Amino acid sequence: MRFFLVFLIVLFSFYGCNTRQVKKVDVSNIAVNFKVKRFDIDFYSAGPENLQALKIAYPYFFPRSVTDSLALSKIDNGARL
Repeated sequence: MRFFLVFLIVLFSFYGCNTRQVKKVDVSNIAVNFKVKRFDIDFYSAGPENLQALKIAYPYFFPRSVTDSLALSKIDNGARL
């Protein structure tokens, strides 16, 4: 029974590797617009007055355990990096 299951798995894996019917999709006419928002530039150019807006824009970088004073001290020490 185990041999039969292994044989079926190998058979289906070879069947899935069929390269005769490769579909080629033309994606050259699709326009893609994207904008890269860099956290490091926004973070080190921020100040105490716009820290809340930064926390709203990037909530995953500011967990509840990180206080505002710790974030502000990191902003001030950004020149050392």
